[in-house]
Amino acid sequence: MSSFKIEDIPIFWREKRKINKAPGIPNIAPAHLILDQKFGFIKQKYDPTISKILNKIYSQEENIGYLQDDNPLSKLYGTEFLNFITDNSNSNSSICEIGCGGCFTLKELQRLNYEVFGIDPSPISKEIGNNQHIEIINEFFPSKKIKRKFDYIIHYDVLEHIWEPFEFLCDISNSLTTNGKTIFVIPDSTDQINNGDISLFLHQHINYFTLSSISCLLYACGFNEINIKRSKITGTLLCVASKSNPTTNSISESDLKKAIDESLIFFCSVEYNMKRIQAKVDEITEKNNIGLYPPLRAIPYLSKIIIKKPERFFFIDDNPKVNDCYICDIPIPIKPIKETLKEKVNHFLVASHTFKQIMTKNIKSVKSDAKIIYL
Repeated sequence: MSSFKIEDIPIFWREKRKINKAPGIPNIAPAHLILDQKFGFIKQKYDPTISKILNKIYSQEENIGYLQDDNPLSKLYGTEFLNFITDNSNSNSSICEIGCGGCFTLKELQRLNYEVFGIDPSPISKEIGNNQHIEIINEFFPSKKIKRKFDYIIHYDVLEHIWEPFEFLCDISNSLTTNGKTIFVIPDSTDQINNGDISLFLHQHINYFTLSSISCLLYACGFNEINIKRSKITGTLLCVASKSNPTTNSISESDLKKAIDESLIFFCSVEYNMKRIQAKVDEITEKNNIGLYPPLRAIPYLSKIIIKKPERFFFIDDNPKVNDCYICDIPIPIKPIKETLKEKVNHFLVASHTFKQIMTKNIKSVKSDAKIIYL
């Protein structure tokens, strides 16, 4: 089996001070994951309706990631990315960021004497770019408004959002100078794929890569000198690849088989694991309140239980930016950990593999005897 479908997973994409619907963006949409036989990664089956919804999301002032000045995680994620960029590039060179969001990375690279540019459809990117004197093309990549080539093209958490990643990377190659490189970061889905963990899913994430499958894809797109390393702190893959001479690379059968075999493990156990976790959480919430860090990709497959027992769930996050906000239309405000203790929260659910240590430390610092459930 190399397909898994759920008909009614909620779309979660923003935190707001008030619960209000966004025109053209429904609360629920199906999820259909399949295996890409050409390159060995897991992906969403193309759906024109989902594509239209996602384009609406990306064109609004939402969903621009961790790399923002007012996000506490920007230092953790941003410093790692900047160090990786500077280790694999030369300053005084031209560098373009696809999906530049709040221009966090471009501002730092500009300070380090890079010639910086950005492309992003979000109006907030254009506004910040103007304030920082950074040229931003307010469109999706590729764009006919790009009239030049760049020494480096970078992107952070972008490739997993692209319906046609092969064409996307080929367009990047065509936009690079002769010896140019692409430098980027994507989520590392290896552990979740190996464990058949549906929490990897988010409607906004079209593709789910392992080190093997992203290597196959880059090689097929004509890149060489591919170097990929796993982050020890952010649960990501940091990738750099050089533009090669015009040629069509052929993926070795053994490399492709390895990537496919890794991905097939997911489909063998995902349905069983999802139902097992749902049953366990349902059982716990019969008698207990649960504090839940709300990483968006964990909420969809728990949403039926949350909707059925909203009085049992308390969303927690010590990031002041999101305190008292609501995730889309769920009527549960996000609160700091200490405030949830007033509501007799005696169990905490950690649904993010990446932040397991950070979240556990935060919880134990305010309630040493907390019962922590790891999904």
